[in-house]
Amino acid sequence: MCKMEKLRNENRRRNSKCLMDRNFTLIELLVVIAIIAILASMLLPALNKARGAAMQARCSSNCKQIGTGVMQYTVDWQDWLPAGKTSGGTPGNWKFEISPYCGFTKPATYNDMCKDTRFGAGGIFSCPMFKGFSFNAKAVSDYKSNPGKYSGLGWNDNISPFDQEGKRYKLQKVKRHLSETALAGDTVDDTQYDMGNYKDDYNVLLPIRNGDSHNKRISRRHNEGLNIIWMDGHVGWMRQSAMGYGKNGNIGWYYTQNK
Repeated sequence: MCKMEKLRNENRRRNSKCLMDRNFTLIELLVVIAIIAILASMLLPALNKARGAAMQARCSSNCKQIGTGVMQYTVDWQDWLPAGKTSGGTPGNWKFEISPYCGFTKPATYNDMCKDTRFGAGGIFSCPMFKGFSFNAKAVSDYKSNPGKYSGLGWNDNISPFDQEGKRYKLQKVKRHLSETALAGDTVDDTQYDMGNYKDDYNVLLPIRNGDSHNKRISRRHNEGLNIIWMDGHVGWMRQSAMGYGKNGNIGWYYTQNK
């Protein structure tokens, strides 16, 4: 028995030594952690880039549905475009008007639409990178009351701007190439630019204010650019600097309907 006991004890010591030999030392553990941190730092930018590309693609898909809805609207309404704002000047009216062409039952009133979350963040009328407001107190308050009014996509305030006689446009009235005239697209966020009392301008494309530089008026969510629904119905991405500087010496080239 004593001999057997000695053999058992010897085996226990050997097993214990093997387990100790297999354990990581503190230095080895720190090296492994450092390698994991380096790999994570290398992968994170790629993951963020992939995530941003996916969001841009989703935003572009939403814009395509909107562009199709607008084109169908003009067919049914004898070439008339939706009006960007109500007759009182409140933005988001275009969503209310084209909602039946984008898979929605049209709300009873424009005010009902403003309170309907389906027309706000997360819906087809939105950019997935729009997260609401956090900086401008007036915009924060209005967004809580009217979540369907703001969605990160807005109508060009220079094209068919109001639901009023003489302010609503027909496609045939546009004198420039339709493919170079913006209809709707990504708007600025309050983290990019503080509109102050002009909170409704977060819901329109190209919120112009005197004295603004070109890079303060245009969204830069998607890799320093924005998705645009053009008047011929196609959707395209354009870099913010190109949109802001315009073309042929005209800073508003892509936003106005005149030659």
